[in-house]
Amino acid sequence: MDQMVKEAQEWVNSTYKGRAGYVEVQVTGKTGWSTMWALTRALQLELGITATSTTFGNGTLAEITKKCPISTTSNTNANIVKIIQAALYCKGYGPGGITGTYGPGTQAAITSMQKNLGSTSADGVVTPKLFKALLTMDAYVLVNNGSEKIRSIQQWLNNKYINRADFSYMPCDGHYSRSVQEALMFAIQYEQGLQDGTANGIFGPTTQEKIKSIILKEGSTGPFVYLFQAALIFNGYDVPFDGKYSAAVTTQLKQFQNFSLLKATGISDFQTWASLLVSTGDTERQGKSCDCITEVTPERAKTLVAAGYETVGRYLTNADVKNPINKKIQAGEIDNILAAGLSIFPIYQTNGGDKAYFNPDQGQKDAIKAYEAALYHGFPYRTTIYFAVDFDANGEEIKDKILPHFQAINEQMKKLGSYYDIGVYGSRNVCNQVSDKKYATYSFVSGMSPRYSGNLGFPLPRNWAFDQIKEYAIGSGNGSIAIDKHIKSGRDNAVTKMDKEKLSLTLQFLEMSRNAYKDDLITDVKPDKVFTSPGGWVLHQKHRVNKNGFDAYVFRKKMPTDSTEVPKYAYTIAFRGTQTEELNDILQDLYQVVGNFGGLQASSAINLVKKLIETDYRMISQLYFTGHSLGGYLAQWVQSEIIDGNVPWTDSFAVTFNAPGFNTTKIPTNFSEYQEKVTKKINNNDDQHKYDNFIINHRIMQDGISLFGTKLGTVNHYSTKMEGLDVNYYHSLDRFKELDLR
Repeated sequence: MDQMVKEAQEWVNSTYKGRAGYVEVQVTGKTGWSTMWALTRALQLELGITATSTTFGNGTLAEITKKCPISTTSNTNANIVKIIQAALYCKGYGPGGITGTYGPGTQAAITSMQKNLGSTSADGVVTPKLFKALLTMDAYVLVNNGSEKIRSIQQWLNNKYINRADFSYMPCDGHYSRSVQEALMFAIQYEQGLQDGTANGIFGPTTQEKIKSIILKEGSTGPFVYLFQAALIFNGYDVPFDGKYSAAVTTQLKQFQNFSLLKATGISDFQTWASLLVSTGDTERQGKSCDCITEVTPERAKTLVAAGYETVGRYLTNADVKNPINKKIQAGEIDNILAAGLSIFPIYQTNGGDKAYFNPDQGQKDAIKAYEAALYHGFPYRTTIYFAVDFDANGEEIKDKILPHFQAINEQMKKLGSYYDIGVYGSRNVCNQVSDKKYATYSFVSGMSPRYSGNLGFPLPRNWAFDQIKEYAIGSGNGSIAIDKHIKSGRDNAVTKMDKEKLSLTLQFLEMSRNAYKDDLITDVKPDKVFTSPGGWVLHQKHRVNKNGFDAYVFRKKMPTDSTEVPKYAYTIAFRGTQTEELNDILQDLYQVVGNFGGLQASSAINLVKKLIETDYRMISQLYFTGHSLGGYLAQWVQSEIIDGNVPWTDSFAVTFNAPGFNTTKIPTNFSEYQEKVTKKINNNDDQHKYDNFIINHRIMQDGISLFGTKLGTVNHYSTKMEGLDVNYYHSLDRFKELDLR
């Protein structure tokens, strides 16, 4: 808390409380927009403005102009001086008290602020625009690791153009932002010769036409070089700010041009100016990618190819509302797209048009629905699904809504085996922040919304795959189609071949759990006879411990990799459940599950996993555990041991089917370490939900065996049709094939 900010809040409340048009501010001793708005309303009341607002607009500026300049000799209304002094405290300057007298302390504070703003006439006098700058939350000193070079540009722009009618003081905090971008646009328009009242800070037709003639190259000097250097610096390129187009500028410009998919000439042509200044860049550039909400028929596919397109983005699902627009992929459409030589990438959006949609629960649901839809259509492993943020989210909304939503998408995708990569569609700010958190592999930028705050003052994300720049229609007759044009970076070339195997990963685990009961299956020791489980899982190893009846099968599937030396595989260990025809197996399992005795199948399972990690760790890209009945119990145990740090591995996941849980009742005669571990795991499971994201248990509600004990992780319950009281019927894996598994 700042005592003088607190006094400022108390003063403005005590002076204006009860007056029509004033909104009381909460006294916290902390500066913020609510305090600045209160001071703005107070000023408006002092100026005779009855229709007060939080905006320091043209009306307020016109009225305060009548009172300015305000200085030690101006004999200004005491309350207006107090508003100045209160605002100075809120901005970190010390005027010597809220006295109502414009004395040396106030003059010195204003002088300090003027210097921070970049003004060369630091005389301690308040002008109309300086008063406006006082009543903002803009900072005029470096904050949050701001750039000194960017701050020097901000100060330079302030000093050079503040006397133009529509130019206001911008922040001098070292950060590229919306107001800084608009100020740069005003400066360009002023240098182009646009008059006050015509210059508007927007990259419109007049500005575009005039900038086409501003061709800068090595050796150029002058104001446009300053502004061009500023644009490069704002976009993250390290060039001098000296008004001289040097070899260093040429080098950095070529890097920007390459990154933006422009011709790397080192010269400031129109496309380069446009890409530096607005998110669309030159909308007439040739696009190689597009997206659309209408079906791509064979005729439309021909239109796209003829127009130079290579890739098309299509929606996985329709919106979850009554009578939605039918924008999802249609039957046979993917065949049309691929047959034309186009590639396809999937977009997931059911709503996403306002902040209320975004939260962790929705993110989890979105991941599941997108995963299921992508599998249904046959999108292969490591396809990037782009999740849409289709509104202009500001910084707070991104922090509070968007990031938790995408974190949940990531966590749920891990539960589903990290089969698909995650992409983000949104403004530059959204894409940058989501990607910085490692929640997205690639960005699909909604660049064709140049007035979005999230596209003003933010550079193109480093991981951009598609940059959406123009909405238009092409073709005619049956080939006519409305599209959004993209620039394609080549980071994601999309999908050119679909998987024939469309079985979900959960159902693939189900089949491996079923196959773990089959003794006659042959491993890859005999490649010509090897057994392959649905989903492309090749039987790699079979393990049995006769002493305790332990059985497990190791399946693996080859994964794409950049390595030319070591192949990568996804591994699944499927633990076999209890074999009712083997009495020893039944007794061992009862001791294990009910009695919590160690040294039995759980120990064999751990030994197998440790040995596999030791021998194959360089080849393991993903590690999964699955099993039915006791096999699911063992999968829970092994996965929990990895999570607890007792087995040397980090990235693994378990899925079980009708597995019993762990006995919560301690056996008085059992003093084993195993029972103590079980108790600790149950406590971690109940209190910390430690295993929820990494163990998924699927259970038929009518099954009595899986009713036993506490299961570790998340439990999905299903109900099936009643068929008497046969225990085996409900416990069977066959029941899961009748269900819509999550």
